[in-house]
Amino acid sequence: MPTSPKSGEKITRSSISQMHEEVAARGQALTVDDFSRGAIGSEHLNDTVIYCARNLIAPTQGPLGDAVDYPETKNGPHWGGSGGEVLWHANERERWDCIDAYSSELHAKAAFDAGETVSENTGISSPAGNHFFSIPNEGNGFSMLFYANIRVRWNLGIGDDNVFDKWKPWYRGQRFWTSIVYYLKPNINSKKILKWSHGDVLGASGSVGSASENVFQNTEIVHSYQDIVTINQETIDQLASYQGYDVEAENLKLSDGKKCFFGWKAVIASDRWDYKGMLGTSMTDRDALGPTYNNGMKYRVAKGNVGFLALKYDPKTATRLVDSF
Repeated sequence: MPTSPKSGEKITRSSISQMHEEVAARGQALTVDDFSRGAIGSEHLNDTVIYCARNLIAPTQGPLGDAVDYPETKNGPHWGGSGGEVLWHANERERWDCIDAYSSELHAKAAFDAGETVSENTGISSPAGNHFFSIPNEGNGFSMLFYANIRVRWNLGIGDDNVFDKWKPWYRGQRFWTSIVYYLKPNINSKKILKWSHGDVLGASGSVGSASENVFQNTEIVHSYQDIVTINQETIDQLASYQGYDVEAENLKLSDGKKCFFGWKAVIASDRWDYKGMLGTSMTDRDALGPTYNNGMKYRVAKGNVGFLALKYDPKTATRLVDSF
């Protein structure tokens, strides 16, 4: 222990310096093992509360946002089948541009290639890729807190998709949409991937024009999502019925494995609602009049974050997270 002054003892400059040196020596002797992050330490979150958690930083990506006809409607030819609302939304949103920077494949594959055990190759091709994050749920149902902060930062010009256009960056009558589509492989031997997308996991931002066309290139809009996903056998049975899968034949039992596999696809699309109709699938119309803004402009996303927290809580069984709570 550092030398402490005693009652009645004369305090001098040298005695104060000695105490400083003793305290400093104790501090410098501390190692990494002596520290823990109290904000999220074992005393707050431990293995009795969560199965696993991931927080991922999304890199810059673009151009994104292909033009789509009538997004978020059920009357278009792209539906082509029956099913619950969550499957309708998934089918619609799968045709939008994938934002790889905010999707699971980019991050799960990087972890897999690095030899980490947090993700695996599912062996089944899906719109979200082959690499999913593994959830060590021991065959139990659980709750997933999923979040994403998709930062749409810039508009891109019509001449070159990768060049910022300082003028008319967000021409009147255009909007862009973002959403998340989820994917699940219930156990390592499952033969199918289940998918769904909630109706309220949807963001839209629009422009109605400006008196001046000399507006800046930055969009700087963040679409933030916080979603609670319950994953248990009842959920799986319902999703399987929507997609026409036989739970037994396709081995879709959550209890048949030590782990399940979770992935997602972040998507973006743009559309127009003004008098300028959709012309093909390209965002530019290079006719005799030169480039136009008929199909709107594309976007670039910048660094945001995405992640999830898999909680040991199944509302179906209503088990408590921690007995001591």
